[in-house]
Amino acid sequence: MFRLKASHLQAYTTVTLTDALPALGSHSAYNEIKKGRLRWLGHVERMSEERVVKRLYQNTPEGSRSVGRPRLRWMDNVREDLRKMGVTNWRIRAHRRDDRKMVVKEAKDLLGL
Repeated sequence: MFRLKASHLQAYTTVTLTDALPALGSHSAYNEIKKGRLRWLGHVERMSEERVVKRLYQNTPEGSRSVGRPRLRWMDNVREDLRKMGVTNWRIRAHRRDDRKMVVKEAKDLLGL
C-alpha cells in the first residue's frame, strides 16, 4: 500500500496498488518491478562470493515454515518470470555480456517496453 499526501489537505490517504495502476498507465508499475527483479538477479549473480548480499542470496534458512501455503519468495517470482520468458541456463547467461543483453532485450519485448 502507498501513502499519498494530498497537497491541499496536508493529510495522508492510503491507496492500494490496484487503485493506483490506472493512474500509472496500464501495468507499467508491474512491468517495472519485473524488470528490476531480473536486473537485480543478474547483478547479484555476478557479485563476488565474499559480498554479504551474495551470501544471503545463496543461503538456505534452517528451521520449519508455518502451517499453510508457503509464501512466495523473491526467487520463486524470478524463476516464474524466467520460465514465462523461456530463459534457460540463466546463471551462465548472467556472466556472459552478450547473453545478458539478449535476455534483457527479450524481457523488454515480452513486457512491451
